[in-house]
Amino acid sequence: DAQRYNRNKSIDVSNVVLVPKEDISGVKGFGGTRCTIGGRELDGKLTHKLKCARCGYRVYRFPGRRWATDVDYFWVRNYALDDRAPAKMIEDQAKLQAKLEPSDTAAAYACGCTWQTVSQAKDITVDATDAAPEGGISEGRMRWKVE
Repeated sequence: DAQRYNRNKSIDVSNVVLVPKEDISGVKGFGGTRCTIGGRELDGKLTHKLKCARCGYRVYRFPGRRWATDVDYFWVRNYALDDRAPAKMIEDQAKLQAKLEPSDTAAAYACGCTWQTVSQAKDITVDATDAAPEGGISEGRMRWKVE
């Protein structure tokens, strides 16, 4: 419900409830241009939010999930979670969930142009990280940064 939505909350796709953003947001930070993302081993240790410098969307983390192998750029772009439109987020979250599979070790990440399934720690820098083999992007390299 959009009126009860709080900008300090995020959607957890595992049970479609609002949870504190530190449980969903994306990184153990080293500063604004470098950070680490990871799978379930980093649950509860991630304290910073990520934002994509390419598409401008926030990066969401879905613990205990992995992206299906048929996910592509158009799927991520069409159903990207946009916290500026909270009512639409719930609808898009349900659509995204169709391509999220359960995982004991991984966490799925996505913004509006890039997706990742990460089982082990992965260091990323704002301009120098390849999306493959853990995921994909429309073109070029990942451009996620700490907000």
